[in-house]
Amino acid sequence: MTYFTGLARVARATGYPVIEVDGWEGRGHGHMGAVRTIVCHHTAGSSTGNYPSLNVVAYGRTGLKGPLSHYGIGRDGTIYVIAAGLCAHAGKDSQLAPAHRNHCAIGIEAENTGLGERWPDKQLDAYVKLCRALIDEFGLSANDVLGHKEIAPRRKIDPNFSANGFDMADFRAAVRRGYWTKPTTKPAGTIKPAAAPAPAIPAEPKPAPQEDIDMQLFKLGGAKYRLLSGTAYRGVSKSLAEKMIKAGHKVVAVTAEENAELSRNFNGTPDLVEVVK
Repeated sequence: MTYFTGLARVARATGYPVIEVDGWEGRGHGHMGAVRTIVCHHTAGSSTGNYPSLNVVAYGRTGLKGPLSHYGIGRDGTIYVIAAGLCAHAGKDSQLAPAHRNHCAIGIEAENTGLGERWPDKQLDAYVKLCRALIDEFGLSANDVLGHKEIAPRRKIDPNFSANGFDMADFRAAVRRGYWTKPTTKPAGTIKPAAAPAPAIPAEPKPAPQEDIDMQLFKLGGAKYRLLSGTAYRGVSKSLAEKMIKAGHKVVAVTAEENAELSRNFNGTPDLVEVVK
């Protein structure tokens, strides 16, 4: 069992800019075991900025302590190395197959709202190349690269690639060939790394602003709802809620007691819209 302090070296094999988040080599909830799975996520974060979810993924949020993933990927393809130890990204062990549990799964949180946002080619190329570098590093196959929605199908929809018109099977095919191309009859080829300098990152943990984690109420169908999505609480309007439902989020009516049970069972982060009585 160990902390994987070679993750930055693996990331650099992609050719994309790499940012090592301060303290990443000692960050984790404990030691990792033998890696058996690479789990792909989207952050369900803000629609603006390159990697606005960094603080939440690295340091956690109310009710769930960070780190929440080993890597992050910005919209421009920049790779953030966040933690070397165990990360809380896959879910509770009791809900997962042994090979998919946090102690043997490397997590990647790529920035995307998950609400039908189109993925930039640079980001997809970095995502695919990072997964390929990881399976090469740990002696795995492309079949061991799984979406969070595949290991937790009843409660997760990430990563949502629907806006680009492909699924995890297509993503794994790209991992096998080692690069991303647009799903057309004329492959665009590998995208070159962005030349712009990597953005600065905070040196010390900064909690998410309270307004970002408060659950704001909205009306839908005569009932009041609130939304929990991905790794951070999201306040939403009625129009956004309708878009989320069209994007595949499930509407679930719960009592106050069931709400508490959901938080316990899903580590506080189910992709659900819950009724507030």
